[in-house]
Amino acid sequence: MDANIIISALIKDSITRSILIESSIEFYTLEYTFDEIGKHLGYISKKNSLTIDKNKKVLDILSNYIHVFEAKYYIDYLNKAQKLIGKIDERDVPYIALALAINNDGIWSNDEHFEKQDKIKIWKTKDIIKILKK
Repeated sequence: MDANIIISALIKDSITRSILIESSIEFYTLEYTFDEIGKHLGYISKKNSLTIDKNKKVLDILSNYIHVFEAKYYIDYLNKAQKLIGKIDERDVPYIALALAINNDGIWSNDEHFEKQDKIKIWKTKDIIKILKK
């Protein structure tokens, strides 16, 4: 999953948060995702009216439902990922690299630019909701 999914789950108690916490789906992300989210805790706090410390606690709880991978697990796939999405959005290269490196069913993201590559399946929240309702 990309950072925006986790940010969405932080901002409000939503279907995104419910999927993350209550479903039996295994979720994966990059270690650096949490570093990036940490840089935006002030913005998130303004959106959800929680203090930065409370948002850190919620983020810590959410992280218990996500497998986090260090760069060493996907570093060998960065060049291939760069070719797939680097010209579209450089920040998404590590997400594609992780998806190439581990056994998974795709990336959970609502960002449309991920769909401009055709190697990795992209799951929007609405797609996951449909599957969970079956």
